[in-house]
Order: sequence, then C-alpha cells, then structure tokens
Amino acid sequence: MSANYRIYRSLASVLRISTPHNLPTVCLKCGSRTSANVFVRTLARRAHSSSGLVETQEISASDCPNAIPVPRISINTHQILAGVVLSRPPLLTPDLHSFEKAFFFYQKRLNERLAIPFTRYFYFKKDSPADTDWKLKASERGGVPAKELGSYKAYGKLAWNDELLEKESHMAEPHYIIDQLTRDARVGVTEDGVVVQDVNARAEGVAKPNSRITDADTSNNDQRLDRKLDRTLYLVVRNKGDNTWGFPSGGVSGTENLHEAAERILAQSCGVNMNTWIVGRVPIAYNITPPKTIPAETPATEAGPGPEDDVSHKSKATFFLKGRIMAGQADLLNNHFGLDDYRWLTKAEVSKFLPRELYLSVCNSMHER
Repeated sequence: MSANYRIYRSLASVLRISTPHNLPTVCLKCGSRTSANVFVRTLARRAHSSSGLVETQEISASDCPNAIPVPRISINTHQILAGVVLSRPPLLTPDLHSFEKAFFFYQKRLNERLAIPFTRYFYFKKDSPADTDWKLKASERGGVPAKELGSYKAYGKLAWNDELLEKESHMAEPHYIIDQLTRDARVGVTEDGVVVQDVNARAEGVAKPNSRITDADTSNNDQRLDRKLDRTLYLVVRNKGDNTWGFPSGGVSGTENLHEAAERILAQSCGVNMNTWIVGRVPIAYNITPPKTIPAETPATEAGPGPEDDVSHKSKATFFLKGRIMAGQADLLNNHFGLDDYRWLTKAEVSKFLPRELYLSVCNSMHER
C-alpha cells in the first residue's frame, strides 16, 4: 500500500465523520445510556440462548459439562453448606512421551556439535589423580566426553549422523541415563593416584535417585500421600450413615464466611494434624441437592416453625473451596460429621467413588494431572 493511498483513506474517513448526516442527534449522556441498555439487552439475549442449549444437552457420566446453568440461591429456600476440595499437587514431572525422549536426546547431541571441543587440561591438571580418573572413564566411553550420549563423536567424519537410531532407542530412556551417570560418578582413582580395580569398591558412596514408584504404589495403599507422585491427589471421605463418598463439607453457622466455615469444617472432620491452606475466598464449584421432604403449604404458627424454617424442606447448596495440603495426614478420630474412611485419589479414581451428580458438579475444577 503506497503512502498516497493511505493519506487518501485517512482524509476520506475524516470527511465521512464530519458530514452533517452523521452528526449525533442526542447528547453524549443520553447516548451512553442508550448504548449501555443495548449492550445489556444483547448480553441477556445471549445468556438466554446459551442456557436453552445447556438444558437440552445430554451429559454423559464420563464427560464433564461445558456449562452449568446457575440457579437462584437464597437462605429462605436453600441450606448453605461449605465444602473443601483438598488436593496434594504433583511432586514429580510427568512421564515423557517417546517423541519427547528422542527430541531431548537429539538436543544433547546437537549441543555437542555446536559447542567447542572439550579441553581436558582446562579442568584437570596434567598427571593428577583427577586427570587419570577422567582418562580411565573416557576410555570406557570410547573417548567421548559426554556421559550419556553413547559413542557419538561430535568432531569427526560421522558428526553429521547425530540422530538416534532404532537400535539405540534405549539410550533415551531415563533408566539408561541414570545408570550411565551413576557409573561415571564412581571413584576410579584414589587420591594417591592408585587405580581402583574392584568394581564393588568403586560403587561405594554412590547413591541412585529414588524410584518414581513408591511403596504406596506397589501396595496400592490409597490412604497415603506418597502415591502417584506425578498426579494430583484429592481427599474424599465416607459417611458412616449412608456409606456415600464425598468431600469434607458441613453447614455454615452464624456469621461465618465460606472460607471460614471451610477451615472449621476441615479441622472438625479430618483433624488438626494437617498443614493446609485455603487458596481463595471464592468457591470453585457448587452442588445443589433436592430437599428430603416436600414442604407443606401451611404457614408458620405459634405451635411450631413453618416450612421455610425446617431444614429438611430446603435444598442443600454446597459451595466448594479449593485447598492445598502441605504436610500432615487426615485423622478421622472423634470427627464431628460421622466419617469412617478417607482416600487420596486422582481425578479418574474420584469419578468411581463419588455420586454422578456430585462429580459432574466439581469435575471442571479438578486437574487431569
């Protein structure tokens, strides 16, 4: 686009705006009110149309709903409860995909090609025990400075062949890299310059990283927090009365806020031996259950309360707040809510324990990993 054409378009836009038929016929204040009313009506039409689509959509038990219509909730028609979705975040990174393993391995070999050659005497003094130890370990690797890249030489006739072959796919696995790094960490030469011939003596004092699979994973103990270290775990509890599973929840008393009630309920249901943190003061999910009995149409009298004062005639509206556990463990001894069991489960496992309506209410606020 030329400069003359841009100037022409700018002048044309100014002339169009300044023409008499485009001048506003109302003042700025009235115009802003009119625009605001039109905007509100547009949003109302969009919300009404979207809610109609949600009502006709069928939600399966395995899929979480994309949108949930928000009903009107009042203390006159609903019993307000607070709940806690207590979670333990992942402690490990997820397992790598085979493509990711090959990509990272290729990046290491590419770095060997782009970096300057390894200068041994810059790091090791000549004829020192450290220099002897390095020459011994380098000879075991075929003279390659890198410890976990195999026999690839970045400076040679085959330097271009840096891709991982099919027969070398095991070299990108984490267990192979750990074995190679552990082998290189063994002591090959003592401080006196004596080469250690015994293989078992070389391995003394070398510690391997802990396994990603813990004893809790092996024994399938879902009450321990050291299981599924690469996944998020959620605390679910079982009610002794009806044997139903759910999140710790209870009624809001007095002038409590939701986050204050959530902290109290968590301590009364799972004990005080947990170092927890309520992330925010805004609920992340809610669930509404119908009343146990149908309210009668008789008003309140002096003999007793009316249907609006009876808790059994009200629907239960439970608002869940997000919580994190940093240390400790749940203890259901002498709890105030009649709980007899608890589990630390992943999202996929929670879907098998919780009732369908409750799970669909909170599943969008739970992490897949």
